[in-house]
Amino acid sequence: MHVPEIGPLNRNIHFAEPLGSGDYIVQSGDSIHSLADEFGLSPDKIWDHANNSELKTNRDNGGVLYPGDKLFLPPKESAPMDKPAEKRHRFRRKGVPAKFRIQLFTDDKPRENLPWILLVDGKQTASGTTGGDGVIETAIPPRARFGLLKLNNDHEDTLELQFGHLDPVDSMTGIQARLVNLGYMHEDPSGTYDAETGAAISLFQQDNELEVTGQPDKAFTDKLEEIHGS
Repeated sequence: MHVPEIGPLNRNIHFAEPLGSGDYIVQSGDSIHSLADEFGLSPDKIWDHANNSELKTNRDNGGVLYPGDKLFLPPKESAPMDKPAEKRHRFRRKGVPAKFRIQLFTDDKPRENLPWILLVDGKQTASGTTGGDGVIETAIPPRARFGLLKLNNDHEDTLELQFGHLDPVDSMTGIQARLVNLGYMHEDPSGTYDAETGAAISLFQQDNELEVTGQPDKAFTDKLEEIHGS
């Protein structure tokens, strides 16, 4: 497969910078679901608040925030509730699970009918078998941070996972992380455009019938987000 020579990064390409004007500074690993669970709010109440409109417009997905983003967290509201006197009542806050989704391939072919077990933060959370498209999709705790995906009941066929650590697709680290997840790169994201990054972008463009430039232009990032699923 021919990969064209990669030139320097086009400096006119805009990459993600922190956005928003709230009081909470987003940390690596934060997501709307994890923050909603931590502060006792619903994800929609945070994400749909007018004070977060700039983030919502530019980030597209509350599960993918950029470290340094400033998020507004609205105050909790306690609704009055009538109840008979002298009786005990137990209330349980309803948690909103996050979603984990991954598509598995071998030599560009989906890994179908593959048994899997997902451990989240050291505890078995879900199990199942991939479908014909090689997709695994399941609920995970909103504040999940780390996971192990064991495939085919084989302890050696295991993927290490970090939940909530995906930067936006218009950041270099976000591009590199998605290329790693899709098998186009093998090194951890560095945030620096280099020869490996350019070659990986070119291969992705070639595989998806885009103009092969090695540059992360909008056509590339749109397709990357579509194929990756986020």
